Amino acid sequence: TFRVILTTLRDPSQICTEALVPFEETIPLEVAGLPAGAYSVMVNGISGSFTLDADNVLPEEEPTPTAVPEAVAASISGRVWHDLCVGTLTAVAADSEAPAGCIAVETDSGTVFQANGLPEASEPGLPGVEVTLAEGDCTSAATATAVTDGSGNFSFADLPGGSYCVTIDPASEANTAVLEEGVWSYLTDDSNAVALVIEEGEQVEAIDFGWDFQFLPAPEADLANCDNNSTFVSDLTTPDDTVIAPGAEFEVGWRLRNIGSCPWSTDYSAVFVDGDNLSATSAPMPSAVAPGQTV
Repeated sequence: TFRVILTTLRDPSQICTEALVPFEETIPLEVAGLPAGAYSVMVNGISGSFTLDADNVLPEEEPTPTAVPEAVAASISGRVWHDLCVGTLTAVAADSEAPAGCIAVETDSGTVFQANGLPEASEPGLPGVEVTLAEGDCTSAATATAVTDGSGNFSFADLPGGSYCVTIDPASEANTAVLEEGVWSYLTDDSNAVALVIEEGEQVEAIDFGWDFQFLPAPEADLANCDNNSTFVSDLTTPDDTVIAPGAEFEVGWRLRNIGSCPWSTDYSAVFVDGDNLSATSAPMPSAVAPGQTV
């Protein structure tokens, strides 16, 4: 039952007639949520009714499900590149100026040139290098292996967060033919491993390794039109003006630089031409020597 009471407010300044004046007024009734059935309405003693044939209940809205973002696995990626330096591990004087791409490094045997460890646009990636990944520290056994692509890139995907170690073993059977003789240039401690900790979903990039070949591959050249030339770099064993006692044996060695445009193959030899013959008439090249390199 709905009960409606209408009250009359009379304006005292107005004169009212005794005649009854009908009027209409629409009064909304709150019927939302009522079950089906008959209902009565009482307005100032006047009654009426209405019927609901069906429950007047609004259907409950299903809550919109909250989107849950997909979990993104972590990954580790990097690059192995050829860090170019002409004359790598060449013994030089302490005050020697390093050529482009090289730095002078002090070692137990003296000053040598080594690649500067800076990736440059002209330096290519090294394909076919085997890279291993271990969970935990760098003493753990490898759990995954990747091989660098044609640009020297590698990656390990779908990783949970945690501690990892990325390693390249240049002496492994897979890498010996690719890396040959050389040293790491990018990692200042000459290490072949990088330890890191990654968070869940973290994408770690730029785990890079620069490899500095000790002996650069000899470039192709037009042997009919290139020129052969060399220059003295330094004494290796017996410096000038060394006093040697009569009858004493000694060895003399020199560092030479290829300043021509022809690469020297192992078919080349340093040959005695004139001056004091010190018994050795020729010394074959131990390996290929590209223009600009020393031997």
